[in-house]
Order: sequence, then C-alpha cells, then structure tokens
Amino acid sequence: MKKNIKSVSLLLVFSLAILSGDMLAIERRGAVLLIQKKDSREIKGELIVIKPNALLLLDSVTGADESVDFKDVAAITIVKKSKALVGATFGAFAGGAIGAAVIPMIGKPAPIIFSSMFADESTIVKGLLFGSIIGTVLGGAIGASEGININIQIKGMSDLEIKEAIDKLRKKARIRNYK
Repeated sequence: MKKNIKSVSLLLVFSLAILSGDMLAIERRGAVLLIQKKDSREIKGELIVIKPNALLLLDSVTGADESVDFKDVAAITIVKKSKALVGATFGAFAGGAIGAAVIPMIGKPAPIIFSSMFADESTIVKGLLFGSIIGTVLGGAIGASEGININIQIKGMSDLEIKEAIDKLRKKARIRNYK
C-alpha cells in the first residue's frame, strides 16, 4: 500500500513540474550597457532591443526607455558583474575535496593507495586545507576573468564592422528577434 502511495505522489510531483509552464518561465534580462555618445554623454541601462537604426535601453537611473541612434554612438561597454566570489567558493569546495582525497595517496605504492581511505586525520586535513587554498585562488581568478567588461569602439569602424558588432550585441538583448 505504501509503495503505491509513494509511486502516485512521485508521479504527481513529476507531472506538476513538467506540465507547469509557469514554474520554468524566467524573464530574460538584457545585458547592462554603458554607451558613450559622440557628444561625450554616457547612458547606462539594460539593453531591451536592437532596432534597425537604434538601441533601446531601459535607463538604470530614471527607469525610462531611451532610444540611442547608432550614428550618435562612439563606444559601447558591456558591463559584467564580477564572479570572483562565486568562483572562489566553488574552487574552495572542489579543491578541498580533491586535496583531501589525493594528498593522502601521494608517495604510496599502488596496492597501498586504497588504504589511504583510512589515513590519519592530520594528513586529510592538510590535504583539505592545501586543496582549498589552491582551489580558492584558481576559482577566484577564473571568476574574476569572467566578469571583465567588454568594450566595443564604434567610432572609426566601417559599416560592415559595425553591423557585425551589432549582430553580436543582439544576442545580449532582452528581445533578440526584433526586426
């Protein structure tokens, strides 16, 4: 009887998760852009859509939509959030786990490796600490490199280069398929 109830409840939970479109619907956000215009003004906002001749941004200061014509743009910077903390956290956990598993095995012959599962606690702790430190540094560096802003210098580009840059930027808009 209990097995049938568990099976039915599992089926209900699974079907609820699969059939409910609202559970999986997440509003897509556009990239945050810092646009430097040719008259030296700067506009910062979320990229909503790329129109045929302009960018439509949601201004982060006023909350209003602002359209910026391509011919007025000198440079575009895609502003990214730093991911150093997330990378360092994942690196610390992964490095600690690998260090705790591998350090006790170093220097032992192959048949004795499996006895390292029963190594003394101090060796495991040393491996955990060493691996965590290495993982934190590497993970933080990788995370920081993922958060580097991307600069696109529009001024001085040919029309073809501008079109290619805008096509790449279109992938970062909230609404991608606007024509």
